[in-house]
Amino acid sequence: MQTIALLPLDNRPPNYDFPARLARIPGVQILLPPREFSGGAHHSAQQDSLERWLLQLPPVDAVIVSIDALAFGGLAQSRQLNPQKTISTQDAESRLKVLLQFREQRPDVPLYAFNVLMRLGITMDSDAVSQTHFNLQRYSRLMDEANAFDSTYLREQLAEVTAQIPPKVLSDYLALRRRNHEINLWALRQSAAHKWNFLSLAQEDCAEFGLHRAEQKKLLLLIEELKLQQKVSLHPGTDEAAMVLAARLWNNKSTFDVHWSDPQGAQRIPPYEDRPFRETVAAQLAIAQCEESADADFTLFINAPAACARDRQTPEQAQHHQQNLQRMVDAMTAAAEEGKRIALCDAAFPNGADDALMSLLDKRNLLGQLCAFAAWNTASNALGTVITQCTAFAASHFEAQDLNRQFVLERILDDWIYQTRLRPQMQNRARLAEVSSLRLGEFKEELRKQLERELRGYGNLIAKRHFNMSLGNLKVDFPWDRTFEIQLTLERQNFTNAQLAQKTAPFLDP
Repeated sequence: MQTIALLPLDNRPPNYDFPARLARIPGVQILLPPREFSGGAHHSAQQDSLERWLLQLPPVDAVIVSIDALAFGGLAQSRQLNPQKTISTQDAESRLKVLLQFREQRPDVPLYAFNVLMRLGITMDSDAVSQTHFNLQRYSRLMDEANAFDSTYLREQLAEVTAQIPPKVLSDYLALRRRNHEINLWALRQSAAHKWNFLSLAQEDCAEFGLHRAEQKKLLLLIEELKLQQKVSLHPGTDEAAMVLAARLWNNKSTFDVHWSDPQGAQRIPPYEDRPFRETVAAQLAIAQCEESADADFTLFINAPAACARDRQTPEQAQHHQQNLQRMVDAMTAAAEEGKRIALCDAAFPNGADDALMSLLDKRNLLGQLCAFAAWNTASNALGTVITQCTAFAASHFEAQDLNRQFVLERILDDWIYQTRLRPQMQNRARLAEVSSLRLGEFKEELRKQLERELRGYGNLIAKRHFNMSLGNLKVDFPWDRTFEIQLTLERQNFTNAQLAQKTAPFLDP
């Protein structure tokens, strides 16, 4: 059995749970530090404990490490605007010496590292910080855009938002960016010194314009100067980074026949990203050592980034979108009937699946035919999850049907039913109770019980209709004390390969 050690970015489910669950599909063991060692929403990682854990690992076949976790205590902490707790560049580099020590002690163990290019805003851990986050986000975009174009309007907008940001806040924000950028430069220099086998630089939430572009340019120039093109990737995403590196490690070189719901959508820049989504697909496939092919292991359908936000479609746009979905679902039906393995990355909208698409798949009895599915958070997050699940399934020689289907069901319940349908309701209930959806506090348990009941109702329908099984035990938690994500736990079931038993079960019309 292959054994991989993972020091995760933080303890959120995508970073801590998803890699381990996906690794079970090909029979790979993933060693993780105790959950309490990793960073949370309101506490930093126990960095000393993580260092000891790393140095005291038993024999392993490879190691995946989050640089942000060791340097700053986690993703939230890496962009937290708190001068009293800010870690200096020097202190961060000192923390990272443990990686060089690990390399000296185990020179033959493959070491894969990943780090994050700071997003345009800061950590938004309370309602009080929200306005500062959005002002800094806007400042970052306008500063870059105003430098790129000779526009009086852009300069006026930049002056307006700059006046809304206290000078100390702005200087602290820019210093934070410089520090994080210095750590990324340090990581590249260590790559050139052969301290790790591969480095993934993941660009967190951004836009077509922003201060991140100048940082990326410097990083790319150094990559070229040090001739690191084959050892480093710089691409949009963050929370999927460890998963895609794990896919690289089980290294089955899976092939994908990619189909888009809208060919024009392949060239669109998704929300929170900075380049056409087609480029990100190519980048993530390359990291996982996979490639596109007409005669492929998987037929990957991508619900392309939509032309506008979920709630801002005109009737004409909605009709065009529905026609695209209908054509894609027809193609998915044909592929399933031909016995092809179909996977779905739903990247139309951020933070939840496209309800129109999922309803069509429900009515066509296709949900249970998916061998991989994701639609959570950003387009890149969902894509990396789908690619990793496909490679895990292929590495099992397509034998781990039960484990693979269970992960698909979990993603359907979380990414579609919770994120798209139930999360807005949970946020509204918190609002009516005068509770922040960013800090649920004592209201968390009441909301959790409500969500568990409603999610179990949906889950029973989907499990019976599409997976020919009883749902069994379902547990839900809000691990970061907010509604943004949930931790969903399903009791393992015995799935069957039979076709759907209950053709007359009700559709899941909203």
